[in-house]
Amino acid sequence: MKHVKKAFLVAGLTATMLASGCSASDAPRKTAETFLGGMTAGYSEAEANMFKNSPHYKQGVDCLTQHLEQSGWSEGDYEKFMELTNNTGQLDKVSANLSDAEQMQYFGPLMLSPCL
Repeated sequence: MKHVKKAFLVAGLTATMLASGCSASDAPRKTAETFLGGMTAGYSEAEANMFKNSPHYKQGVDCLTQHLEQSGWSEGDYEKFMELTNNTGQLDKVSANLSDAEQMQYFGPLMLSPCL
């Protein structure tokens, strides 16, 4: 009986996570952190640390993570993002290699995020 209760709890938690947009993958959070962190390119280390420790950065990461989760952002999307930005998270690195339509195809959820 304990195993049945445990199975129902796990199933309920999984359903709740999926319904709320939470994903089993950490790809949305990794993407949000890398993308927003990529905005500090050219900053001094102190400036970058100050930015990353600000409430606005943390709120931005949380907002973008939730948006990407709800958009179905996957580990494959994260890997493509990292590959096309040369592991920097800077979308401007992509524009030289992809047309606007291709950028939208691969990075639409990032580019259309209400969090930015």
